[in-house]
Amino acid sequence: MTARRTSLLLAAVAIAAVLAALASRAPRLRAPDHPPAFSSWEPPSLEVRPAGRNAWSIPFPEDSRTLPAAVVKEPHILLELGHPVAMRALELGAEDGAVFRAWATVLDGAGGQELVALGERKGARVEMPLPASVAGRRVASLRIAYRPGGPAVEPVAPIPPAKILRELGKANTYMAPPGLGEADDLDHPRRSALFVLEDGKLLGPAHAMHDDIRKNGAGRYSHWQGTFYFSSSDGSDPRTNGRQYAVARRTPNEIRIAIP
Repeated sequence: MTARRTSLLLAAVAIAAVLAALASRAPRLRAPDHPPAFSSWEPPSLEVRPAGRNAWSIPFPEDSRTLPAAVVKEPHILLELGHPVAMRALELGAEDGAVFRAWATVLDGAGGQELVALGERKGARVEMPLPASVAGRRVASLRIAYRPGGPAVEPVAPIPPAKILRELGKANTYMAPPGLGEADDLDHPRRSALFVLEDGKLLGPAHAMHDDIRKNGAGRYSHWQGTFYFSSSDGSDPRTNGRQYAVARRTPNEIRIAIP
């Protein structure tokens, strides 16, 4: 009985030694020494700001001519990770209706690189998992293309009902305080970059002809020589319909990035 137990013990030790040898030969994914962090980016003018644990906020450039387009053949931003890290997915966010496309540069065991497409997603918050074929490999950089779902705006001045004057038909006027922004005029018929909000929603179209505002209304407006000519969305009187109106200005399209 003692000899049998001794044989079983020796066999167990031998099996453990074989397993240890196999494990030592298998490639190991070393735990990252540092949390994810971006060391550089293109274009260099990007303002990458921390927005939480392993998360960042980036005002996305509006002028696509400043963005790199090579490699993935469309304008995008390139984010280089200071230390390649293992990741299972990429989380992206912006306004409703935003469209994202993303690619990850992953490292192989021999030190080579492979560009992997993470696909396209639409929404205010999306998750892009890494394909199973590269799961567990380290990511060295990210490429992100983004198409806004609509202009991101912020109110800059309320339009008090007492300051609204009824004009003709469905048109109303409001004289804007100075300093909000340049208005349209004969030489610059589409210069104004200001918007009109009704209960937080954009009215429009902007730069409308005044006769069109008077006859058709439906949210049309114009910022003309310092005065807003505008109509409510349903033709009601903005002085008495109980809705809140405001002048708004566009804000930079901003995306949020997280590596969960």
